[in-house]
Amino acid sequence: MYTYERMVYEALRRSPMHFTQLLQSLPIGERATRTALRRLLEKRYVYRKKEEVSIRDWKGRTMKKRLYVYHANSI
Repeated sequence: MYTYERMVYEALRRSPMHFTQLLQSLPIGERATRTALRRLLEKRYVYRKKEEVSIRDWKGRTMKKRLYVYHANSI
């Protein structure tokens, strides 16, 4: 497992999150995060599920959206 993959996996083990949360919680870029997630999904270390998530926009309004939430599988 590469360094970025390990970082993404460890973050998801702490708590499941959607892609934007993942980007904000890690010090790596969008492309590296996407690549790491794709590899982890292929290797079945991570799975994703559509869930209803509350999102706050820049004006502070809260709305519900159905997004993929990534979860770490136990190895």
